[in-house]
Amino acid sequence: MTNSVFLIAKNTFREILRDKILYALLVVSFLMLGVASAMAQLSFAEQAKITMDFTIFVLNVSVIIISIFLGAQLINREVENKTLLTLLSHPVSRSQFLIGKILGIFFIVICLTIFFSLILFFQSGYYGYGSMAEVALIMYGILLESIIILSLTIFLSCFLRVSLVVTMSITIYLVGHWMESLKEITSTSTGESYTGVYTLLKYGLPNLEMMNWKSLLAGNIELTQVFIGKVSLYSILWVVLYIFLSIIIFNKKDIS
Repeated sequence: MTNSVFLIAKNTFREILRDKILYALLVVSFLMLGVASAMAQLSFAEQAKITMDFTIFVLNVSVIIISIFLGAQLINREVENKTLLTLLSHPVSRSQFLIGKILGIFFIVICLTIFFSLILFFQSGYYGYGSMAEVALIMYGILLESIIILSLTIFLSCFLRVSLVVTMSITIYLVGHWMESLKEITSTSTGESYTGVYTLLKYGLPNLEMMNWKSLLAGNIELTQVFIGKVSLYSILWVVLYIFLSIIIFNKKDIS
């Protein structure tokens, strides 16, 4: 079983590296980074802060968008090309196939995050804004939320079309970052409907704002090891849940 999963993960990693969509998204990311640098030149007083903030924003959005688009096509592409039927005719179970595919795309997202981290490390050193530890923590938070969104996208792709998967994943990503705002609205509102909606969202969707550590550079927040550990565990639990549900649905999916 381990060998089969590893081989599928390895092949998936190689396939994605040859995927034109990945490089198209990377080109867009670098164009946005260029815009970030150009905009920073307009404000000499806060050039470092503006550049770093916008760069973090671009890298965050890039990792999330890449995760969503790659995850949305993970199952549908194999089904449409009939390669899934061919693969499953070998001694490979559906669970092994799916886990291998998920691991392969996870490795891609991790590698992209590391690559983007190097860009941010360079800018941080160049502008003298923020420490290496702060940059590493910010990118770690981005990695956690991107893996959650990737797992969610793969789960949705097991029973939805690509267009709907992309739309719902983006919507859930935005709602996940609005969770704290919804909490404040609920605390100041007397309506039971607001409380009910917030409770439903709180337990039904991941709170992605917990991984938003971009304010570290400005010194607006402090992270303890206990908090980082809790957020990491929280993220892992959501990833495991989405993968578990994906396996259940995929095992029952009609792929003929």
